[in-house]
Amino acid sequence: HKAIMTQGGVNVPMIVAGPPVDPNPNPIANWRTVLDLVPTWYEIAGIDVGPNEDRPLLGSSLFAPLGQQATLDSTRVFVMEHRGQAMVRRGHWKLLHEQAPLDPDAFALYNLQTDPGEMENVRDRYPEIFQSLRAIWDQTARDIGVQTPTPQPGSGPAFTLSERSLTVHEGG
Repeated sequence: HKAIMTQGGVNVPMIVAGPPVDPNPNPIANWRTVLDLVPTWYEIAGIDVGPNEDRPLLGSSLFAPLGQQATLDSTRVFVMEHRGQAMVRRGHWKLLHEQAPLDPDAFALYNLQTDPGEMENVRDRYPEIFQSLRAIWDQTARDIGVQTPTPQPGSGPAFTLSERSLTVHEGG
């Protein structure tokens, strides 16, 4: 179901072919988002958009990783909120809130390397990682104005952009 924040809702394969892609590649271990597509197209087309403080280009190009060995970037962070669900992804760690309304105290922590099905909440086992990801969520929520509890459909803006995420609100 693609309207949920669990891996089944956000994890899909992507197949890319053509130059400069190795015809016998190893899978790219880094997770990517649709926000990475525009920077990729710009790079392939040779367009340098440069820095834009008013509307920063979100995501990063897939062009270079297509020809590289599979490695996991443990520093890359992606934050998303949608219909009262929220997630913070860094490396193989995922902070997840999957039930609306959004309650900042109801996040779970998953190690996607050992638990890709998000069955075991390891929040209490890894409190430092939980607190680190929760701090990222708290800052992003303040930056983009996430409302808690989750507003009713039609009561807020349709889209909010920040340097770290695209936030989609129902209605507006």
